[in-house]
Amino acid sequence: MSLLTSRAFPTVLQTVGIIAFAYVIYIGLFGSPLAGKNFASALTWILWWPGVVFTFILIGRAWCSVCPLGALSAAAQRFGLGRAFPRLLRGVGLSVLLFILVTWSNHYFQIVTNPRATAWFMALWLFLALAVGFVFERRSWCRYACPIGALFGVYSMTSLLELRPKREVCAQCGSPRCLTGDGREEGCPMGEFPGNMGSNRNCIYCMKCLKTCPSGSMTFRWRKPWKELTSIKRPVAGEALLAVVILGLVAFDTFVMVAPFRQLYRALFLALPTSNPEVGMVLIFLLLLATPLALYAAASKAASRSLGLGFWPAFASFGYAYIPLALAGHLGHNFFHLVGEGGGGANTILATFGVYTRLPTSLLSTEAIKGLQILTMGLGIALSLYVAYRIARSKGAPRAAIPHLLLILLLASSLLFLLSLPMGMRH
Repeated sequence: MSLLTSRAFPTVLQTVGIIAFAYVIYIGLFGSPLAGKNFASALTWILWWPGVVFTFILIGRAWCSVCPLGALSAAAQRFGLGRAFPRLLRGVGLSVLLFILVTWSNHYFQIVTNPRATAWFMALWLFLALAVGFVFERRSWCRYACPIGALFGVYSMTSLLELRPKREVCAQCGSPRCLTGDGREEGCPMGEFPGNMGSNRNCIYCMKCLKTCPSGSMTFRWRKPWKELTSIKRPVAGEALLAVVILGLVAFDTFVMVAPFRQLYRALFLALPTSNPEVGMVLIFLLLLATPLALYAAASKAASRSLGLGFWPAFASFGYAYIPLALAGHLGHNFFHLVGEGGGGANTILATFGVYTRLPTSLLSTEAIKGLQILTMGLGIALSLYVAYRIARSKGAPRAAIPHLLLILLLASSLLFLLSLPMGMRH
């Protein structure tokens, strides 16, 4: 605990991250043009992006505490204008839209397979993070504008670890220093009041509350992964929307890497009255994004009748049941990149520093990777079904869960089918 409350945390780790981020941009621009031989592509798309998703299972949004973009945005804030972020853009809506845009851009501009594009992509987000930090107050980049901030927020709700106050201690404390700061350390940069914090969504483990709390109230606790999902006091429709959107995006990311995609893409290209090959890609993207949303809306409408609630309260409430399935699908997809391509990525990264290794491209057999994917999906399905039932039961109408239970099984079956197909390597 003393390490977490020292002045070195998280500054040292943020500095390392900033150096690595700068090197990714540099080597992406001036290194090998081949993704399989470039440090930037290997680190970003084979190790970091597939790997960071796994951290949410144990430690929530811990990555956000050392994120170089968040650190640089916060640094720009010290010299900035300090304006309030536009009220219309607050919440998760902007982050969700940017995440959809990022996913589409990765495929349209072939960013993953192009080191130069990877470098410019990172430089763009660096500029935006600095601009938002300079203009707006209190980590607005992390709270509202980061394209993966909302994603990390909903995933962290399944984390086995939480940082929470001792309520009885806070009840006797009249100091707001955990929120406002104590003169040496700022208060919570995410605008949360740690004394009332009941969710991992906006906790980035910056440890400001630990450093400023005069009573030692904040403590780490282990918990059940469904605890937060089944006890949401104020469900947010945007978070429900994001959970279902993730399922569509994971399906798209997986579908474009399997053989049936090429066949459907060719069929659409021949059938459509256009010579633009990207039209077919757009249609597939929109179809895989809209279908889960339409089915979720229909299930929520059916559940609302059983609950005696309006459509939007039901829509917001049941979305949290889909978070474990979305995370499991994301993890299942990323197992292929992290384990199936991890050896080759490690070879590329080490070779950049003069260390030449011959690790096999895939660290496990195809059968072992499939087994991990099935196990992960099985756990995600079970947890989503349980959370959906608990949400309906908490509202006094267990039967209201039936439409969502059926939809969870349908979406899960679709993802399992896609993951069972042979996937092509990205590098």
